[in-house]
Amino acid sequence: MLMNQLFTTAYLMGLVMARPDLDLEQRSDSVIEGYGALEMFDVINFDFLSTGDAPDMYTIFAAKKDGCFGAIHASSQCTPQKTNHNIIARNRIDSSEKIMQVPILAGTYGGDQEGSGSQFYTTQLESLWELVAATLEYEVYFDENFDFAKGGKLPGMHGGDRTCSGGHKATGSDCFSTRLMWRENGDGEAYLYLPMSLQRNSFCNKCSGYSAGTTCDEMTHCSMNRASFSFRKGQWNKIKMQVWMNTDGNQDGFWNLYHNDRLVMSENSLGYRIDKSVPLSGMYFSTFFGGGSSDYAPVYDTQIDFKGFRLTAGIV
Repeated sequence: MLMNQLFTTAYLMGLVMARPDLDLEQRSDSVIEGYGALEMFDVINFDFLSTGDAPDMYTIFAAKKDGCFGAIHASSQCTPQKTNHNIIARNRIDSSEKIMQVPILAGTYGGDQEGSGSQFYTTQLESLWELVAATLEYEVYFDENFDFAKGGKLPGMHGGDRTCSGGHKATGSDCFSTRLMWRENGDGEAYLYLPMSLQRNSFCNKCSGYSAGTTCDEMTHCSMNRASFSFRKGQWNKIKMQVWMNTDGNQDGFWNLYHNDRLVMSENSLGYRIDKSVPLSGMYFSTFFGGGSSDYAPVYDTQIDFKGFRLTAGIV
């Protein structure tokens, strides 16, 4: 009830806007960024906790318990067989600041192994009636000795029933997710679970990892635009991701990605869903090596640092 009242107030104040009737070519970044927004959470750092603490994802992010691993959820593990490894640590560039560190054990990959990383979902955006747009921001740090190996996952946004990963084929009436991946040498790419049967051929042609002639209907997800930017070691990488949902029955949704304040990807003809039964839900925090084979695994224990989390209803 409170969230609905907040949304109504924000809507009347012009903070969360209904979708404008714009042609795709008119939706430039300057037009998009002209709309206001309603902040859902803002975890710039973890200075409110002590170094060595295990951060509680329910308390901090109101995370859902299903779909979690390797994290604390209201004093119990997200999944019983995988203990928490996330800790609060000092920012390695500015020791006065505390961040969240995700340790990853040597030889681990995917989301099923002990010590392979961490994952959880938030759903704050579902409380905002018919919300059409949202922005996720965070910062990620890889130390100077980090071995990118063959690649791994990084957070994004999601909508619907929290099943759009692990080879699930979205239908348009269940879910979507918009994570990122790092690849060899830190090359960045989009890792999108969308209802591929709803996409245009021109979009599907950009998806890597499929044999020539694979149709949209045959795809489960889209890895695309590899090396359009690079994650840099020894410094904070600032990520901003914008999602604007499609209107019913149309391929007019968009997805923008900024790296260190530079627009590096932009797609403006996407279908996230068939109709409004699939909502914009929230953040999909997900980080681990893989891929689903051992050649993705790191050869030594490592860690990935995070801070600067901000989820906003609207485009900022």
